[in-house]
Amino acid sequence: MIASLILAAGGTAAHAEEAYPRLSVVSVDGREVSVTWDVGDADVVLTVEPSDGDGDAFDVPIDEGATSTTVTVPEYGLYWFTLFVSYSDSEPRRLDTQVVVPALSVESVDGLDVTVAWIAGGEAVRLDVRTESGGEHEYVWSELFDPGASGAVVTSATVTVPAPGVYQFVLWAYPPDGLSRTIVQTVDVPEPEIPVAPTPPPTPTPTPTPTPEAPAAAPVLSLSGDTAIAGGLLTVSATGFSPDEPIEIWLHSTPVRLFVGVADAAGGVSEAVTIPAGTSSGDHGIEVRGATTGSVYADLSIAGEEGSQATLPATGTDPSIVAGGAISAVLLIASGLGVLLVGRRRVAPERRHR
Repeated sequence: MIASLILAAGGTAAHAEEAYPRLSVVSVDGREVSVTWDVGDADVVLTVEPSDGDGDAFDVPIDEGATSTTVTVPEYGLYWFTLFVSYSDSEPRRLDTQVVVPALSVESVDGLDVTVAWIAGGEAVRLDVRTESGGEHEYVWSELFDPGASGAVVTSATVTVPAPGVYQFVLWAYPPDGLSRTIVQTVDVPEPEIPVAPTPPPTPTPTPTPTPEAPAAAPVLSLSGDTAIAGGLLTVSATGFSPDEPIEIWLHSTPVRLFVGVADAAGGVSEAVTIPAGTSSGDHGIEVRGATTGSVYADLSIAGEEGSQATLPATGTDPSIVAGGAISAVLLIASGLGVLLVGRRRVAPERRHR
């Protein structure tokens, strides 16, 4: 394996021939770099430093007598591996080799266009695209990116593959040590999606406007008469209540409950109630009260108690005058009959003298 060797000034040629100082790169696996050295009987110190100077150098711990080690670098890129060799009887020496730790990543897949990017320390790379079938490869695309020839460092490329499928993107890095590094990334290029027409939103079904219910008819009340007699009966009839609704019948103005019951199946009630004896004459009222529907009212006049003179209908004639007139009429009739009888007695003798 080729490595650039820099011998520190002051070392003797004879000692160099005996020691054969050498630093070699064995492998690069991801960010792990394995190196080996052959410097004879000497103490060594291994230092790793990014080649672009963008990062800190660090020493690698080495076991006494070791002739190889594996170093994990912090990032992909180009590094200097420097081995400082110290002999007991001569000046120290320095061995340098430059190591490329390459990386390849898939940035995007847009239809048949695949964009990849890589890190190769600014060294020449070749990018191949191939398919695999039955263990055989078919290359569909290849290009060399050489900064030494073009003067420009290229770190990405967009490749248009011929059709959907599975492809291998292979990056070949060519570092200064003369050994190529190979990185493979598998890319699945899917079938293009067929656009589906959006489903229109469903047309909302209009909500019918509810028909307002006709208001319930107000209760209707009727009485068997506009006038009642205290202590007598009065038939109270009402409709417009709910079936089986609790019903009460009241006499006003001083409230007296006359009836407690329920409406019939049709929401009506008809009941003969007794007007309490002793109810004062005058204007009163009847209320039929439903527990849920409410009340309905009617006017009522109360006359005196049944059997009293106040219950007779007024005619405008004083009873005493009527009685006196009747007596006078009887006397007149009797007097007329007496005159008629006397006259007949007088006529009869005259007929005898003829």
